[in-house]
Amino acid sequence: AEKQVLVIKTGENQERSCLVGERQAESALKTGEVSVFSAGGARITLTNSGGVEIEGDVAVNGTQLKSYIKAIVTELLTGG
Repeated sequence: AEKQVLVIKTGENQERSCLVGERQAESALKTGEVSVFSAGGARITLTNSGGVEIEGDVAVNGTQLKSYIKAIVTELLTGG
């Protein structure tokens, strides 16, 4: 099957090509929305309503988001 891809050309004379993405046959995205996803199942979607939807494990500077939030709340509650 033929694939539709997005290629960006860079360089002084646009001599370098970079494959940015591939059009997916089935998509729940609405017109104007953008989604980036990995083979492992992680996904980030920018919605038309201005939202950002994140699926998968989220880390902040290498710390899992749940642990990061817990540390912040603990610090706030203990006055640390």
